[in-house]
Amino acid sequence: MAHYKVGNKNIELIIDEDLIAVRFKEPAKQSTRLAISKKCGLGNYRDRNEVPNEKFTILPVGPAAEPRSVRHKKTIKSLGREKEVARTSDVYKFGDKSVITTDRVLVGFKPGTKSIKGLLKKFKGTVIESLGKDEHVVQLPEDADPLKVASQLLKEKNVDYAEPDFVTIGSHVALRQTSTTNAAPLDPGESKQYAPKITKAVDAWQLQSGKPEIVIAILDEGVDVDHKDLATAINGTFDGVDNDTFQDPHPWDGHGTACAGLAAAIPDNNEGIRGIGGGCSIQAIRIAHSPQRGAKWVSRNSWVSRAIDWAWRNGASVLSNSWGGGAPSSAIFNAFERARTEGRNGKGCVIVAAAGNHSGEVLYPANLPSLLAVSASNEFDEFKTTTSSDGEDWWGSCFGPEVDLAAPGVHNFTTDISEDGGYTNTDYTDFNGTSSATPIVAGAAALVLSANNDLNEREVRKILKDTADKVGSEPYVDGRNDQFGHGRLNVLAAVRKAQPPSTSTSDDYLTVHKVIKKVPIKDMETGRVSVAVGDTKISRDIKVHLDIKHSYVGDLSVNLLPPANSSELPVTLHDGEGGDQDDLVMTYDVNNTPDLRRFVGKNLQGNWMLEVADNADDDEGEIRSLSLELKY
Repeated sequence: MAHYKVGNKNIELIIDEDLIAVRFKEPAKQSTRLAISKKCGLGNYRDRNEVPNEKFTILPVGPAAEPRSVRHKKTIKSLGREKEVARTSDVYKFGDKSVITTDRVLVGFKPGTKSIKGLLKKFKGTVIESLGKDEHVVQLPEDADPLKVASQLLKEKNVDYAEPDFVTIGSHVALRQTSTTNAAPLDPGESKQYAPKITKAVDAWQLQSGKPEIVIAILDEGVDVDHKDLATAINGTFDGVDNDTFQDPHPWDGHGTACAGLAAAIPDNNEGIRGIGGGCSIQAIRIAHSPQRGAKWVSRNSWVSRAIDWAWRNGASVLSNSWGGGAPSSAIFNAFERARTEGRNGKGCVIVAAAGNHSGEVLYPANLPSLLAVSASNEFDEFKTTTSSDGEDWWGSCFGPEVDLAAPGVHNFTTDISEDGGYTNTDYTDFNGTSSATPIVAGAAALVLSANNDLNEREVRKILKDTADKVGSEPYVDGRNDQFGHGRLNVLAAVRKAQPPSTSTSDDYLTVHKVIKKVPIKDMETGRVSVAVGDTKISRDIKVHLDIKHSYVGDLSVNLLPPANSSELPVTLHDGEGGDQDDLVMTYDVNNTPDLRRFVGKNLQGNWMLEVADNADDDEGEIRSLSLELKY
């Protein structure tokens, strides 16, 4: 099995035996390429994927009545005999992404190495770009095998690392097919955003607005810098693909623009939406692109490395990475470490990364210990799976011991490329995936730094984890689980904890467990909704927030049932009061509902149930939300 090294670790490469990457000699005509494909046992030539900027074509291996590994090897051997084929390459699988090697390697030399040119000459290599101080992109002949060259380079005493400049090809999570209209009165589209409510960002904004000196770098497919909800927030631009400061996403590449809106769409401008870190600035950075609408996106490890370095060197405070799944890289790791240790004048950039969307293990680079790995939850505070209640049954969040915290990752209303570009023919779109959860956390990190820019990046990561709400059905062991990490993001609690002691409003540890779900309340029936509490701490206070729509609240009795393993009895919150009053929107605490005192000083972990009984005919309604606010 092929492999390469990152640090002291061998990275095994899993071959996709259904695909082969072929580099034809220039200028081989398409008719010649088609003929070779048929002759050598490849599949339908129309199913090819031309990898932009690389002169490689990924082709399917044709069907045959033999094991896949056999037909794969036979096809490669056959292609190797063709004079019009410069080189073939295996296609490797990393999670749900495909990776190929081309004609470049990334090489890091030990400090003080002076014979770089002579050393590379042995391998017919030429430096075409410098990354870090002693790190370079090296061009090889078109028929060279980068894996073999990297392995040979590692035997040289002055070489710190050597690896192929891997090219990653991937697809984004499909969006929900809905008609999205322009938000048409401060940020009119804010009402469509549930994430700021469930994470209590709406309350955090009353304490702290984003500051423009705090800069969020969006490393993605580029950002529409002329969007009316982003334009004045743009602080700088860089194109890692073209290696210049002009970036402009293809009209169909809307992913980065959607991320930018969730992180820091402009607040209070009578347009669209508000980003979690609204008021902070945005760096628009392109590290990937797709060649045409509907095609897979493509990126190189060297593009990513140069973009990371540009971001922190040009003032980024937070790096938002809604990408992943390619081959691990020493070059990328070193660039992240420079950002984390040298950025913000030594206080370090906060680096946030998406866990992935294939219901498996956490993808690279989110699995790096120094990054903040983000999984996805939904509007019901469930972990996002193919069976969670949000209706998006085609994807699930990745999970594992690397997850630090979760944030909403479905049905996030955000910015889209203006006019008829991007995902819709409007300026806003529905957005999903851990790609959408990540900029929400990045925006929260920026808001934390707006509250206290003296914090270093480790302190920001700790605050976000320590203040997360323990939601979901899985128990938390030593404060975390593999789905939510340390919990679902709580922006209010994080901002409160970040505030310097002189301005902090509270030293209490506050969590909010909320479910937003429309549950019918029918005549002479009982509606029920549950919310999970994962924290095992001893409570100091409890508040219950209800939002019930009903045309005659005098018909209702409302009871809160503690977890089944509790010895406490249910508490009656409402029992027919209010007569013909509409709706029951109320906060119950130990003062107006003394029976709630029974839960103070107790471990409240478990599933809580709200029962709403309609005791008469004629009037009906629905439970809209239930929140338990717990103080420890």
